[in-house]
Amino acid sequence: MSNIIVNAHYIRHTLRSQMPIEVFYYGDQEMPHALASMLMDASLQPLRLADTSYKDYPTWQRPTRMFRWMPKIWALYRGTSFDEVLLLDADSVPLVQPEELFETPAYVATGSLFTPDYWTNWEMKDELYTTFGLQPPYEGNPNFKSMESGQLVFNRRKLSAVLEWIWFINAHHDVTYSWMYGDKDSFRLGFALAGALEQFSQSPTWPSLAVTQASPQGGTDFHGKPVDYHHSVVVQYGWAGEPLFAHQLKFWPKVVSGPGAEEGIDVTLPEWVTVPSSHARLFTLLEMGCLGIGKEHADDTSYVKCMGRHTWPTASVNTVVDVCGWRDGLNSSTPIPLFPTRWLGGLDGGLKALSDTFKKLRHEIESARSEPLLVKSVGRR
Repeated sequence: MSNIIVNAHYIRHTLRSQMPIEVFYYGDQEMPHALASMLMDASLQPLRLADTSYKDYPTWQRPTRMFRWMPKIWALYRGTSFDEVLLLDADSVPLVQPEELFETPAYVATGSLFTPDYWTNWEMKDELYTTFGLQPPYEGNPNFKSMESGQLVFNRRKLSAVLEWIWFINAHHDVTYSWMYGDKDSFRLGFALAGALEQFSQSPTWPSLAVTQASPQGGTDFHGKPVDYHHSVVVQYGWAGEPLFAHQLKFWPKVVSGPGAEEGIDVTLPEWVTVPSSHARLFTLLEMGCLGIGKEHADDTSYVKCMGRHTWPTASVNTVVDVCGWRDGLNSSTPIPLFPTRWLGGLDGGLKALSDTFKKLRHEIESARSEPLLVKSVGRR
């Protein structure tokens, strides 16, 4: 919930978007009065705050209990009043004007806009598809990328049949969640079951990690392992490599009270960003959630060679990769090239504004601190 307040302020006051915002929670335990009051600030309007636990359950779907990630899907399926939705996790923010996302050619053509996850096929089992008589999409497809559901654009009216299937898959979580990691992989499968895979539109650009250099003495991750860079943000890109979203990895309270903060490092303001990288490379770097990378896995010198080849900043990470000659190594293992976030103007400016918003509101939020809200959506009717 704390992240939601920061993000709502960021969208209104930094991006200056006037699109209506809906903030959803499921049950009273997720929304203390003090935090609800902060969201009702006049400067954030128009904003609707809603408890989706009161929504009637459709008679044509299997009755189920809400489990783990499901309230986010429930908000998209039954909670929102918008036909066209930019759905954001509590810790994800757009780096472009939200209005622009609804105007991208891919979304206009298909009614959907998705971005890749770190992994090609992590914890997705064949049964997820073969049970329905379908071929797993990663079979024979070396370019397959699983999707990240922390941020997406979705036309509920255009893709109503897809949405029914997505909820069907999640409503059977007692079975399906043993074949996939939470709700993420239910989206592509929903398109397949609806016979609408041609409308599943996903950016081809892998994500990057935005990191902050540890103290000169070195730092440690959440497991006490030595690291040289603290990882606090995932950067998601569009079709041309333009930064679209910053997924913050829960600045509050996990990252800002973690090992980097103990060193006096401002982990809310990453200084470096990795090149977009495939499953194999990121799996080695992250080692399943350590939120830090070591010097032996990071190349923070190669970028110097290409500093004079282009006038920075640029709007596209693809430009950086091509100018610096890193294209052939995108699928290699470590070390991974790092370059300054300031080289990507949209990323650097967005991260600085997000950090400033976070610091401005920190004291006020800490007085009303609670668990983060599950989901926020920004959209249009």
